[in-house]
Amino acid sequence: MSWILLLAACEPIGPGSGVPDRGIVEPGSGTLSVDRSRIDYGELSVLDDGYAVELLQVRNTGDATLVVAGLNWIAGDDAFFSNAPALVELDAGQTLDVAVTFEPTTDGAFEAVIFPNGVVEVALTAEATAPVARLLESEEDLGSVPVGCTGGTSLALINDGSEDLEIEDLELAGGTAFSLVGEVPSSLAPGEHALFEVRFDPLSGGTQESSVTLTSNDPANPTLGLTLGALGVPGEAVRETLSYVPKQSVDMLFVVDSGSTMGAHLSSAREHATTLFQALDSLGTDWQITVGNGEDACHSTFDPYLSSTIYDAETAGPAMAFGLVEQGDGTRRLLQLAVQLVERTDSGECLEGFLREDALLHVVVITSDAEASPLSVDTYLDSLREHLDEDEELLVSAVAGDGESCTHGGKAITAANATEGIVLDICEDDWDTFYTALAETTVAAGGAPLRVTLELPPVVETLELSHEGRSLTAWTYDTETGILELDGAAEDIEVGAEIDLAYLAAQTCQ
Repeated sequence: MSWILLLAACEPIGPGSGVPDRGIVEPGSGTLSVDRSRIDYGELSVLDDGYAVELLQVRNTGDATLVVAGLNWIAGDDAFFSNAPALVELDAGQTLDVAVTFEPTTDGAFEAVIFPNGVVEVALTAEATAPVARLLESEEDLGSVPVGCTGGTSLALINDGSEDLEIEDLELAGGTAFSLVGEVPSSLAPGEHALFEVRFDPLSGGTQESSVTLTSNDPANPTLGLTLGALGVPGEAVRETLSYVPKQSVDMLFVVDSGSTMGAHLSSAREHATTLFQALDSLGTDWQITVGNGEDACHSTFDPYLSSTIYDAETAGPAMAFGLVEQGDGTRRLLQLAVQLVERTDSGECLEGFLREDALLHVVVITSDAEASPLSVDTYLDSLREHLDEDEELLVSAVAGDGESCTHGGKAITAANATEGIVLDICEDDWDTFYTALAETTVAAGGAPLRVTLELPPVVETLELSHEGRSLTAWTYDTETGILELDGAAEDIEVGAEIDLAYLAAQTCQ
C-alpha cells in the first residue's frame, strides 16, 4: 500500500519561496446618491390639472454594483406614488430616473418622504385645490311627529374646498311624507353654505326613513348622502258607514189636467199627498211645491207655494191636496200651462220667489188624456230653461196613460223622456208609489252632493271613501266648516246606498 501526502498552505512553505508580496486587495463598493432632497409640486387643481409628475434621478456613484430598495414605498399621503420597482440593481456609475407622481383627489396640503435604502431622504410636498362638499343636519332624526302634523330638521350644504362647488342635483327620497324646502343653488363658492329644511308630514304611523343625495363636482365624493329617520304617531282610526242621502234643493211644479175625467185619479192623489213630503224629507230634500190646474195660470194650492221652511209633511199634504181638484173642463195644455206659471215667478207676480238659485226645477205633468199643448215639446222645454240659470237643471216627469188602459200621454211622455224624467202609468192609481218615485227621481236628477259633518276632525290626506269596495274620488273636505261633500252623481251612486268612510283623527300639533 502506498500513501501520498499533499500539503497546502496560504503562505509559501519555508523561506525564500521567490513569490512577491502584493498586499491585500479590497472588493469594490456602490454608493447611492439622488439629485434632490426635496420635490415641491407647487399647487395644482384637481379638476383642471388632475396630476403632476416629477423625475427623481438615482445614481450609483461607487465602483461596484448597488441594490437600491424603497424607491416605490412612500411614507405619508398616498396621493404620491412612483413607478420604481421594489428592488433595482444599479451597476457602477449607472443612473435611474424615477417618475414620482402627485395625483390628489381632494383639496389640501400634502406631504410624504421617500427613503431609498433607508439612508437617503427625499421630501415630497404639494398643494391641491378642489371643491369639497359637506352635508350637515341639525338633528340625528326628525323625532316623533303625530300623523297630520309637520316636523322638520335643518340641513346645511357647505363648500369646504378652495374651488367652486357645482351642484348637479340634490335629491330627497323616502316617500311623500318627506319634502325638501328651499331653493337649491347651482353652485357654492369656497366657504359658502346653503340652508334647507327637510319636512316630515306623516300620513301613517311607524318608523320611516328618508335619504338625501347630493351629486356635485366634488372629485373625492361626487355622490354624497345621508339618511334621516322619523316616527309617525297615528291618531285614532275612525270608520263610519254613511247613507247616500244628498241635500237636494228642488222647486216642484205640478201641472194637472183638472177635467171631469180626472176625478178618481185626483181623489187618490189627494189622499196620499202626505207621502210625497215624507219621501222628500227622508231624502234630505229642501223643497218648494206649487200646483197649477186651471187656465188662469196661477197656483191652486192654499199658499202660492209650499216650502219646507214653513211646512212639514203632515201639514203640507193637505195644503197640496187643496189644489188637486177638478175644475170643470180643466186644461190638457199642460206644458203651455207650465211655461205660463214659470213666467209668473218674477217680482210682483203671483208666484214670486218660487224659482230659487241652485235649485232643480221639476215639472210634473198629470193627465189621463193626451197632452194638448199646440207647439213642439222642444219649444216648451226651451221656454222653461230660459228662466233658469245655466247650471240649473230642468226635469219633466209624467203621470200619464200608457196607451193601453188609458189614453197615451203624448207630449207629456215625450217631454219626460227628453229630460230623463220618470214616466208613471196613471191608470194604476198607486199614488204612494208615484210620490215616492217622484221624490227619488228628484234627488237623483238634481245631482246634489252629500254633505256631512264628520265625527272627529280628520287628517284630510288619510280620508278614504268607498262604495261596494270601489274607491271614490269625487269628494272634498272643507277644513274650515268641517263638512265632507260627496258628488254621488259623478260616482254613479244610487240614493240611499251605503258609503264606507275611513280616516285617522287629527291630533294636536306642537
